[in-house]
This record gives sequence, structure tokens and C-alpha cells, in this order.
Amino acid sequence: MYVKTGADAELTDGFVNYPRSIRGVEVAIFFRQTDERRYKVGFRSKGKVNVAEFAAILGGGGHHNAAGCTVDGTLDEVKSKVYSIMESFH
Repeated sequence: MYVKTGADAELTDGFVNYPRSIRGVEVAIFFRQTDERRYKVGFRSKGKVNVAEFAAILGGGGHHNAAGCTVDGTLDEVKSKVYSIMESFH
């Protein structure tokens, strides 16, 4: 898709911020495929949730309101890992 449109992958990095503008949404997550079995995961928080904790468990980093990591697997596997970690904090 990037080749077809002349864009690069980094243009999608800001997408993670849009869901936070929805009333009631405290955390937004964005999954971007970077290789066949590798995904960049971006987390954003409005402040109530420390998303750096999620990213750190997955080998990434960041700060309270913005963090990220890279996770290997299929999209379903990566989403399952991320959601499982987040649910364990609930």
C-alpha cells in the first residue's frame, strides 16, 4: 500500500491519537506491520492509565501517556498478547 500511494509507514504513526478524542476512550492502541511476522504497537493514554507499563512488559518503552514496542507474531497473536497484558491490569 505504501508503494502504491507513495507514502511511507511513519505517516501512520499519528493514527493512534485519533481514538482518544472519543468520549470514554482512555487508551488507544495502533498495530502497524513492519515485517511478515512483526508489528509495531503504539499505545496512547489520556492520563488515567500508564501505558509505559504495557510496553515495558513487551520489551518496549515510553512514558505514562505514550509508549510503544515491537512484537513478533501474526496480527492475531500480537493482539492476543497485548490484550492479555492489558486485561491483567484491570
